[in-house]
Amino acid sequence: MNHPSSRCVVPPNTEPLSLDEVKEHLRIESSAEDALLQVYIEAAREICEHNTSRVLVTQTWESVFDAFPDSSGDEQGVQHDMLVLARPATRTQRQGLALALPVGPVQTTESIRYRDQNGEWQTMDSDAYVRDHVTGVENIYPGPDGWPEVDASGQAVCVRYVAGYGGRWATPAALRVWMLLRIGAMYEHREEYASKALSRLPMMDRLLDPYRLSIY
Repeated sequence: MNHPSSRCVVPPNTEPLSLDEVKEHLRIESSAEDALLQVYIEAAREICEHNTSRVLVTQTWESVFDAFPDSSGDEQGVQHDMLVLARPATRTQRQGLALALPVGPVQTTESIRYRDQNGEWQTMDSDAYVRDHVTGVENIYPGPDGWPEVDASGQAVCVRYVAGYGGRWATPAALRVWMLLRIGAMYEHREEYASKALSRLPMMDRLLDPYRLSIY
């Protein structure tokens, strides 16, 4: 399976929770621990994103694949004229041809670059592939010409895309509540001996269940 490596290249310019919201939740009036609370906010967002494979506030990511999926059609039994169709009946047949982006929700695909057989990087035309958003997973399929050939040295396909729900208030309420509860637990259990207790918060983590993406 073509597992990608992914990284954030443009981080969010704000957090899903403000410092004032967190201080109100914790009933803190002093500003003495503002810097610590800001670190907790960022840490809680990163944990939430890791646990769900969703990013919250808008940010830009790159995912690098070793190669495009096999687009010959022989193994999957798919004809090229089916690739441009978006009907649900064809999705199962086309699944083996999809680049599945590991982070969501995807807003836009900025570019798909690949290293050709001469070792030169090329950028695909935007009309040479089709986006298909299903249950939170962003699948990208080739157009009728199939995927281009790439060299065999690996890490030959790079997809750059914008992901996230939008601004602070676009983040789902359940994820914001989870962050508040997690920050509260971090704040209450700062001592090292409490780390095991902090990791076992099953009722809190149920808030994340509807948002978990399972792709690979």
